[in-house]
Amino acid sequence: MKKWITLLLAALLCLPLMACGGSSPEKAMGGAWNRENGYDVLLFTDDGKVTRGSDTYDWWYDKGAERYCLSLAGLTYTFVIEEDETGRFFSVEGIRYRYVENYDPEALKAAYIEKQIGAITSGKTEMKVGASYTTASGITFTLDRVELTGEDATFNLYLTAEKSVEMEDAHYFSFHSNSHFGMGWQPEGSEGTTHRYAGCCFRPISEVKADKDTYGFLSFAIEGVTYYLPIATFVAG
Repeated sequence: MKKWITLLLAALLCLPLMACGGSSPEKAMGGAWNRENGYDVLLFTDDGKVTRGSDTYDWWYDKGAERYCLSLAGLTYTFVIEEDETGRFFSVEGIRYRYVENYDPEALKAAYIEKQIGAITSGKTEMKVGASYTTASGITFTLDRVELTGEDATFNLYLTAEKSVEMEDAHYFSFHSNSHFGMGWQPEGSEGTTHRYAGCCFRPISEVKADKDTYGFLSFAIEGVTYYLPIATFVAG
């Protein structure tokens, strides 16, 4: 009886060890790791492969050195898994990758895009079609409409005001896109009442519309106030 009880206790003591089997060095690496403060996902699988977009690389665990190895772009990097209050991470060439709990590719990408948009538009006033805005000197202008025409993606912003409105500077911000926009302006219609602000995209408009990762903003200043207009305003639909 005592021998049976001893065996039972030994079996019970082994249960926690068996439960920890999934935290072996090889298993600990499996899953998605994303670049800290960015969007660069490395997806590790148990078969020794890691995918990064459309590329596939090799990884393994060096038991002797107690380090992980990653073959990336013809070079082999070694690293260890570390942990802080926000979770697990490893560093390669000074770039930190964090483990992604409950990995959802679309949700992770959307969160990154939202963060980028917030950084670009911080401190700026969003312009909307049909809305009116008043400058510091009391000039009121309205964004009447926007147009996107031609295969070279020429866009036009029509602002109307009783007095001339001058654009101080203009910029185009983009990410996840190879598009390049230029900005300029010219008066149109009755003097002092309508100005057309125009720019040009050097990619075919069909590509811009088909590119789900095209996120950009026109940004310009009028009397010290910086405004922005999402490019999606032009390519929606």
